[in-house]
Amino acid sequence: MLFAAPVSHGGRLENSIRGTMTLSGTLCLLATLGPVTGDMRIPYLGIVAYALMLPVIRVLLAILFARSTPQARGNP
Repeated sequence: MLFAAPVSHGGRLENSIRGTMTLSGTLCLLATLGPVTGDMRIPYLGIVAYALMLPVIRVLLAILFARSTPQARGNP
């Protein structure tokens, strides 16, 4: 998510996608601190990122792709 987030730029929809992807990726990275610190409540951040935020990202991407126009290809 963190590597895909900077790709989207432009309008409000793209900014929403970038922000949501960045937040989701950050939560997933923070979730890896659970086993390191011994606090097994921390991995719930990763569950929130995948269970709640990933569907939102998918819907936003579907809206973005539906709005995009196909580019014409030349005949090779």
